Amino acid sequence: MPMTITCRCGQRWRLKTTTDQNIECPRCQRNIAVVTTNRHRALLWIVSLIAVLSMISTAGLLGYVVGRPRGS
Repeated sequence: MPMTITCRCGQRWRLKTTTDQNIECPRCQRNIAVVTTNRHRALLWIVSLIAVLSMISTAGLLGYVVGRPRGS
């Protein structure tokens, strides 16, 4: 996935690779560490947590409804 990198000096350029790498700014010759993060993994954890909490609350509600005494 391409990304745009901006140096402190204002130079911008696009990278086509997604691997972690060190690059040098063509304008000021500073080394810039490019670190990519996996946002899909964080999203997967959040969705999994919501699913588990939903199952726990559903089981609790079902247990409450089934176990409560009925008025005759």
